[in-house]
Order: sequence, then C-alpha cells, then structure tokens
Amino acid sequence: MRILVATHPVDFRKGHDGLAALVQSTLKGDPFAGTVFVFRAKRTDRLKILFWETFLCGFDGILQLDDYQGYNRLTRPSRAGGDPIRVAHCWAHARRKLKEVFDRDGSEIAAEGLRRIAEFYKVEADIRGCGPEQRLQVRQIRTAPLVAEFGQWLQQQRLRVSAKSRLGDKLTYIHHQWDGLQAFLQDGRVEIDSNSIENLIRPISPSIGKTPCSRATTRAARAARHGDASRR
Repeated sequence: MRILVATHPVDFRKGHDGLAALVQSTLKGDPFAGTVFVFRAKRTDRLKILFWETFLCGFDGILQLDDYQGYNRLTRPSRAGGDPIRVAHCWAHARRKLKEVFDRDGSEIAAEGLRRIAEFYKVEADIRGCGPEQRLQVRQIRTAPLVAEFGQWLQQQRLRVSAKSRLGDKLTYIHHQWDGLQAFLQDGRVEIDSNSIENLIRPISPSIGKTPCSRATTRAARAARHGDASRR
C-alpha cells in the first residue's frame, strides 16, 4: 500500500469528491486505485484521508453504505479486487430525509412516509436478538409487503410532487436508494439501518474530535462490520 502525504495544506471545505479531483489534476493519477492520500489543514492537528479499494480487495459480500456516489465503483462488473459488491442502504437515512421536510414544512406526505417507515421498525423491534434465518423469515412475511406498498406510494408521490421542490428532492433520494433499501429483506444478516455500528463508533469520536477523518473512519468501520457478517 502506498501512502502519499500532501506537502501543503488544503482547503478543508473540499469534500471527498473535491479531494479526488485535486489528486487527478495534480498527480494525473487515479485517486481510487488503492493509494492512501493524506491531506492536512493549516491547523496541523486536522487531517483528511482519502482511500478506497485496497482494504476491500478480495471482499465479495455486502456493505451497508450511505449515498456517497463514489461507492458506485464497487458495484460494477469491472470492479478491481473482486466481484461486484452488494449494497445495503440505510432506512434511517431515508427516514431522516423525510423528517427534515416534515420538521420544516409540516408536509403531510412526509408525515405519511414516516408513518409507513415506522411500521418497518416495529417489526424489527419484535425480532431484535433473533438469528438471521428467523429475522429473514419474519421480514419476508411481515415487512416485505409493507416495503412493496411503500414503493408504490413513493412512485405515486413522485408523480404528484415537483422533483425540484424540497420534498421532491428527498423522494428522489429514496428512489435512487431503492434497491439497496430492500437488501435487508433478502439477507437476515443485514440490518435495516447502520445505526448500530454508528453507535459503536460514537465513543471513539472524542479522540477524533470533529475532524473530517471521522467520515473515512466510519466508512472503514462499516466495511469491517459487514466483512465478517456478510462474506459468502
């Protein structure tokens, strides 16, 4: 593994996409080829780390991910280091999108979406602590019909609501995540959301502070979480 450290501080307002573009323009190389890039702010106690597929080489299981578009590389047939990875998206993120609209606008559509998602979580509460096979069986019987109904409802609302509106943007987000949002119905080892692993990571946060490294650390931990649980 190669580790390259920037010799000059960078603007920490740049996200991961911006840093990737910086690597491409400065080094004329692929920022996602397995090298670890370390960037520092003017304050020397703050770092951003850009890394990608090296730690996933040989992994062909399921990853529970957020909506970062760079992850699309992992799902392609041409993926380096293994077969395309199956993605499980997080219902807590989907719920949060609707909650943001409801809190701001009091949207009845957002409220209905939240009510429907709450029904999924009621089933999860009933099967908490059960084994993967039992969880899968219950989800297929009780949750799958609810998710199917939510999917139909979602498409109906997308026809009614302007995609350029605040609510339309959130509905489009959920639509784009749809395949991954159904992964927990197909494998009892997959969680409905990533809250459990984020809660495990949270005690580490004081040592990291609010540095942007925490996002990279979270992604690595999520990968490790499903590396054992989801490997086939």
